[in-house]
Amino acid sequence: MAIRYQLQSFTEAVTKDYILFRLKVAGSQQNPFTPGAIAAVHRCTGGIPRLINTLCDNALLEGFLRKRDKIDEELIQEIAHDLKLVTPLPAAA
Repeated sequence: MAIRYQLQSFTEAVTKDYILFRLKVAGSQQNPFTPGAIAAVHRCTGGIPRLINTLCDNALLEGFLRKRDKIDEELIQEIAHDLKLVTPLPAAA
């Protein structure tokens, strides 16, 4: 027997709650994501939970490697670009 279930995309508010919940379950005492970063996560992932997990996980790892206390929108954009979650920027003319 197999069951298939497709989650709907999250709204930005639900994306924020989801990120905070996942951090809490992982044992985090604080939220390292700035409000702009959370908005960028939602934009880049379209609110798809699996992509939210991937983007946030990679951003947390990169933030750790760069010794950052906060994950900001710029870092999210960079990681999303690396993961091909955003359209590449046009080449300068």
